[in-house]
Amino acid sequence: MDNSSSQIKDVSYSAKFECGSVSGNDGPLRPGHYDTDISIFNSQSYTVPFLWNAVVNNGKSTTSILKTLQPQTSASIICKNILQLYNIQNNTGNLVEGFIVIRPQINAGGLASFSGNSATVTSRPLSQDQLNLLNVQVFYSANALSTLPHVITMDKVLFSILNDTSGKLPAPLVGKTLDITLESQVNQVIDPEAQVRNILAAKYNLSNVEQTHLKIQIISVSLGASTMVDDHAISSLQVRPQPNP
Repeated sequence: MDNSSSQIKDVSYSAKFECGSVSGNDGPLRPGHYDTDISIFNSQSYTVPFLWNAVVNNGKSTTSILKTLQPQTSASIICKNILQLYNIQNNTGNLVEGFIVIRPQINAGGLASFSGNSATVTSRPLSQDQLNLLNVQVFYSANALSTLPHVITMDKVLFSILNDTSGKLPAPLVGKTLDITLESQVNQVIDPEAQVRNILAAKYNLSNVEQTHLKIQIISVSLGASTMVDDHAISSLQVRPQPNP
């Protein structure tokens, strides 16, 4: 049996990336913010150098970058790293998508190890069962909200309805201590009485005149719990190596 026929010249991994935001409904992705994290793990007992570059859809390929992974160590390529190659300062703008190509430095003679600007090939031939030198996984996250995940603070307002001349509000609510939770606005002066009146007017379909004559007393306003506004979806994908004979 010709053993060289089962050996390969080199391998590559192609990982899809999505970075940025979608605002319209023109494509397959729903409006939201998209992020990608490509994780690379060297599970071998020896050092594995690799080259990686980005290729954007309908655009240019970047210059290859050399990285070296020591045994049992990992590295990641995130949207920030990718966009910097194209002089894009943040990933909150329009969507940028394409592929990251990862190429472990191997050939038919064995594994190439780098030292400075020189390369040394060691006698460690790679066959099909040794093809997967690196563990490459891609993690995708998508936030369907128009803004990035953020913390909001809520105010708890205690109030009482003193008088309702419209008769549209339920009678048991009049004169009773009630509470409502409102989103706190940073560095803004708010009128909790007006906010409560507007909410009641919308709920019970009050006219402008009826809303004006609605008597509200604010008993107290206290800071409530903070909460995270988020609508995230996360998925992962194992990237298999592609042999290059």
